[in-house]
Amino acid sequence: MSRVGTAVALVAVLPSLASGAQWTVVPQLGLTADTDTNRRLENPPRPSDGLMLSGLLAITRMTEVSTLALTPRGSVNRYSGDDVLDSGDWGVDTMYRRTGERATFDVQGGMSDDSTLITEPGETGFVEANTRRHALQASTSMTHFLGSRHLLRYQVGISDIDYDRTLGTGLVGYRYPSIDVLYAATLSPRLDLTLTANAARLEVPLTHVETDTRGVQAGFRFRVSERFDLETRVGRTNTQARGRSDVAQSYFAQAAWHNERSNLELTLSQDIQPSGNGILVHADDLRLAYSFKLTERLTLDASARASLREDTQVDLRRYEYRYGAALLALSWNLDEAWTVGVAGSYVRQEYEFFHSDADGHRVGFNVAWRPRQ
Repeated sequence: MSRVGTAVALVAVLPSLASGAQWTVVPQLGLTADTDTNRRLENPPRPSDGLMLSGLLAITRMTEVSTLALTPRGSVNRYSGDDVLDSGDWGVDTMYRRTGERATFDVQGGMSDDSTLITEPGETGFVEANTRRHALQASTSMTHFLGSRHLLRYQVGISDIDYDRTLGTGLVGYRYPSIDVLYAATLSPRLDLTLTANAARLEVPLTHVETDTRGVQAGFRFRVSERFDLETRVGRTNTQARGRSDVAQSYFAQAAWHNERSNLELTLSQDIQPSGNGILVHADDLRLAYSFKLTERLTLDASARASLREDTQVDLRRYEYRYGAALLALSWNLDEAWTVGVAGSYVRQEYEFFHSDADGHRVGFNVAWRPRQ
């Protein structure tokens, strides 16, 4: 808890460290209060009220050819009627990018310690007491520009996930190293063709199980107009574990539209992903995000998500986990530093393995401070 308090305090005092034209330090503080009819998505439901104090600090150094960014965050969460869910969450992300005439180099990394109340809805569905998820992630990529119409990008990454207090949850830690290769060819100012290939391995130390996956996708990116972009990829993924092999279709499709006052983005995807259950799952996701500026100071935001996770258990039967969420929020800029907002959301999950369906409603109010730049 002391680490969380320190992280939040640093957000308020570190702006004084910014010196020189190349450095920027942007803090942000937020206070949110809400009431939820079923925060843990249990059946029967258990209502609770919540209060969260959060802080974030964006530290950036930019030159003509490079960018260095460090973003620590922290939050303190308290809940009524279910004190076991009280938590202090924290994380830090870093990124370095260097751009040359013919190549771009990126390094990214991050670590976090969060409650499963935040990380598991929509992924595994296990939200038990004060179980915690620790994540360590790192990746590096190199992009080569092969003339004016072709590029080749290599990316290597690894995720290391672990959990605390997992008795009865089914959650297990895992490692997931991966490699991706992308080739893109520009056919016209509006059309790019893409070809991607990837390989990854899921390693679960607790069960000593290793699962390999290989995939390939082909697609295109098309700029319909200055305001409308389309991207789509389709392919297949092969998974091998314990002498068994499984082949599944994969795809990704995205449409993005914007004008002076609004933004709309729709994404549909299907692929193989690692899971806190210690296995690879078939993951289907539909996501919608919309933002509309009603007035100079008033903004409407709406989002929706529908997810399906399908996995194979020890009885060799596939079980489905379904999750849906919708959010509607209004934010009002009081001045250049202060923003207030109100939001309402609805979530539902259906877990076939446990024959448990649950839903909940949440209404919240928040105040945020971000200093004038």
